[in-house]
Amino acid sequence: MMTVKSGFFHTLFYLTVAFFTSFLPEKVKRHPWLREFDSTPLHIFSGILEAALSLFLFARGFISFIAAYDDPDSGRYLAAARMIRHGEVFGLGVMTWTAYVLQPISWLYIFCLVEGVIRSLDAALNERNLGVAFLNLPFRVGERVRRVYGDRKKRAVFGPPRPDEVCLTKDARSLEIYSFEEKPWFDRQVVRYQDELWVLQWKDLTLRGKYHWHHYRFRRLGPGEIVRGQIAEVVSPV
Repeated sequence: MMTVKSGFFHTLFYLTVAFFTSFLPEKVKRHPWLREFDSTPLHIFSGILEAALSLFLFARGFISFIAAYDDPDSGRYLAAARMIRHGEVFGLGVMTWTAYVLQPISWLYIFCLVEGVIRSLDAALNERNLGVAFLNLPFRVGERVRRVYGDRKKRAVFGPPRPDEVCLTKDARSLEIYSFEEKPWFDRQVVRYQDELWVLQWKDLTLRGKYHWHHYRFRRLGPGEIVRGQIAEVVSPV
């Protein structure tokens, strides 16, 4: 009995989290914590639900708009007319429809309707699980703020951008590179400097003067050593 209950609550928890996850931006859903809740069927369902809810709100808003619509000129004309032609009624309806569609709230309903259809079709046909555009904006703002804060923090630690410093040790047995930016080098990276091959020994952060540098130390590639990966070219700054 406990196993059945545990399975039920686990499924309910998964469906609930996966449903709300389906509205998040794609980049957020790639986070390790949310990746397992990225369900294509629930994306299809959430897209259909978004489109249906938008259509319902659009129709309800239009009905309320008609009930509250007040045009004195049209009212006086209809009250004075002995016979109303079909074209006049149609024209009044088109005018009312246009006035409602031109409202910003109507644009929001139409946008969400189209977005829901696109999200459900894209998930069903391409298995691409898109999120809701309005939730994408705050995440982009948050990313931008975090990037600006990270740049300021990096600037405080590493200082302004500057060229690399490349030098040989006094005994000329080791090559040292000091860089403002971290290099995309793997362990045992091989570089070419002054027509010689050097292999990475270690890397660390080093304080030189006021700021930190990414420090790389290399040794000469020994005879018969195998070169793994692509050789990076190192040029001394002029």
